[in-house]
Amino acid sequence: FIFFYARSGFPNRYAQLASQEVLALNLGSNPCLLEDKKLAVPPACYDSGRHDNKFVLWGDSHASAIAPVLQRKVEADGYSFSSILHSGCPPLIGAARYDAGNPSSYKVCLEFNQRALHAILSDPDIKVVALASYWASTFDPQGTQQLVSADVGPLKRRDDASSLKLLDDSLRRTAKVLLDAHKKVVVFNDSPSFQIQPIWRMRTSQIRLRKRLWDALGGSGDPAPGL
Repeated sequence: FIFFYARSGFPNRYAQLASQEVLALNLGSNPCLLEDKKLAVPPACYDSGRHDNKFVLWGDSHASAIAPVLQRKVEADGYSFSSILHSGCPPLIGAARYDAGNPSSYKVCLEFNQRALHAILSDPDIKVVALASYWASTFDPQGTQQLVSADVGPLKRRDDASSLKLLDDSLRRTAKVLLDAHKKVVVFNDSPSFQIQPIWRMRTSQIRLRKRLWDALGGSGDPAPGL
């Protein structure tokens, strides 16, 4: 048993699945994605040296999800790649996402984004800034999350029309500041979400026992991400 555990099972029996498992683990972790009250971007994630063409990805965990593919693309086009990422923080000026489960998080986001903006504006080598986020989370029908302005803070409930206007105004303001600093701005739409768990389907398609155990333990449908 110890031998099997040390070898992570028999990866040679499922060579394709084993390589996919490694990719799945890598997708779930990004050392450049800050959490909680962390504000300092790791040095390895931000190119502070001189480079004629720098590309910066600024956003939240949904931005982190597209970072690996985006990095390969921009580096192939001759840019250096940096990422400024914080979970739950859309890349906006003057607004932040409020989470009722973590009431102080929006203040962290406001400060983080001010630092991010300062770093970007202070670096003339940055030519392109990509803004990516889970924009739709600011319209949570359950009311547990909402977009709040820096000068007003959380409200009991912000209707969708005012939330949309605040998002539009703050996103336009953010883009204008960057454009005025002679940066090219690219705004990414929401990353697609799935009702199923593709990685779970991949894992159980080749090892049926995993699915049978899930069913035997009373699971219904696909498990939550991370299981």
